[in-house]
Amino acid sequence: MKKKYSILAAAALTAASLLTACGSGDKTSATTEAATTAAETTVAETTTEAAPAADLAVKVDTVDSSVNRDDGAAVIVSSYDTVSLSTGEDSYTDLADALNKFNDDESDRIQARLDSLQDAADANAGNKTDFDPYEVDSEVDVVSASPEYVSLLITEYTDTLGDTPEITARAVTFRSKDGAQVSLDDMVKDTSSLADTLASRLKSEYTDVTFNNDYASAIKSQVDGGNLVWNVDKNGVTFTFPEGQLASADDGELSVTIDRTADPDFFKN
Repeated sequence: MKKKYSILAAAALTAASLLTACGSGDKTSATTEAATTAAETTVAETTTEAAPAADLAVKVDTVDSSVNRDDGAAVIVSSYDTVSLSTGEDSYTDLADALNKFNDDESDRIQARLDSLQDAADANAGNKTDFDPYEVDSEVDVVSASPEYVSLLITEYTDTLGDTPEITARAVTFRSKDGAQVSLDDMVKDTSSLADTLASRLKSEYTDVTFNNDYASAIKSQVDGGNLVWNVDKNGVTFTFPEGQLASADDGELSVTIDRTADPDFFKN
């Protein structure tokens, strides 16, 4: 069963538009292979997120798989999401191609992750008949799907049965008209003061959170390293920090939005 770890709210389609966009919503199946053991793969669920009506309808399919011992017992259970346009592919062919490449890259990345964990997962299972498998889940949230941008937040959960599961996040934004990947420099006028701006906003918006002593420098390291997690949304740009990154994991995921209307000078266009 796939776990849900981070969901950004997206407006839902009405029942009628959902049926139009997704058709029958039939599940498909495929078969993959992880290292030397077979991995059975099936599309477990399909959702469609788009709002308002003028936005693109984006379909998210979940691919479930497992890495199995010779006796068929799963030593790793895994899932990852793929993303595609459910309507408008004729008008957005470059975007459709970009999403297909994203899906291929996600499949390769998850496979590499499973391969890297297999030896430890096999050792964890040993010859036991009763054991907990490792788990790797990667979930895509469609933050926006407008005629201007399609922005995706990818949250990955890895449980190797230690004290605390590892939760990481990544994000990618595509320009809808040509499928080009958008960089932060394309959106933000001046990134030199971005870390200070985010640190200040977080401190003022999360008054009940005790931040790590080095949280400001941690943000700056992300900005300088180009691995800041950000998405374009209907209000502007939202920056996301997974739980445990800047404060206690008990405080959950933290985020701050720079609003295009309230802070127009922050943006290039």
